[in-house]
Amino acid sequence: MDGYAIGIDIGATNMRVCSIDSNRRLLWSEKHYLDMSSPPDSFLAQIKKIIMKHKSLSPISVGIAVAGYVSMKSNKVLKMPNAGIGEFDPSVSIEEFLGVKPWIINDAVAAVIPEFLVENGMKEGNISDLVFITLSTGIGGGILLNGRIVAGKEGNAHEVGHIVVDYEGEMECACGGRGH
Repeated sequence: MDGYAIGIDIGATNMRVCSIDSNRRLLWSEKHYLDMSSPPDSFLAQIKKIIMKHKSLSPISVGIAVAGYVSMKSNKVLKMPNAGIGEFDPSVSIEEFLGVKPWIINDAVAAVIPEFLVENGMKEGNISDLVFITLSTGIGGGILLNGRIVAGKEGNAHEVGHIVVDYEGEMECACGGRGH
C-alpha cells in the first residue's frame, strides 16, 4: 500500500476511521459509537486498534477532524462542547503510534475540502469561494475564500453554530453560551 493516508473523525456521538490511496480511492472505513463518558485515551486506543486491524501502520499523512474548537497553531483539541470533553492532544499519541505527525482540524472545515475538490472536478470553471454548513449533533461550518481555508487566528473562524440569534435565549449551549 504505497502512498495512503488515514483520516480520523472524532464527533460528539460517533467516530470514523478510514484510509484512502493516492488516487483518493477509499481503501477501508469503519464507524463506531463514541462513549464520551470515557477519557480521550480510551477512544484513541480504539482508533489504534482499528488501524492495526487494517494493517495501516505506514501512512504518508494522517488527518484528525474533531467536532469542536481546535488550535491549529499548537495542533491540539481545545474543547468538544457537545461531547463534554475539554482540552486534549491526540497528536502525540497518534504520532508515536504511526510515525507521522497528524494535523488536527475542525470537522466542518475538514468537510469543506473534499466538497471543494469534487465541485471543481465536476463543473466547468473553478469554484474559488464556498461556505459549507454541517447539521449533526451540533452546527458547524467551513469556509473557503479564493480557494483557501478561512481559519482565523487559531482555526475557529468558521464557527457558524455560535452566531447569536437570540440575545435573551433561555436555552444554554453545551459551550456555556446562550442564544445560539
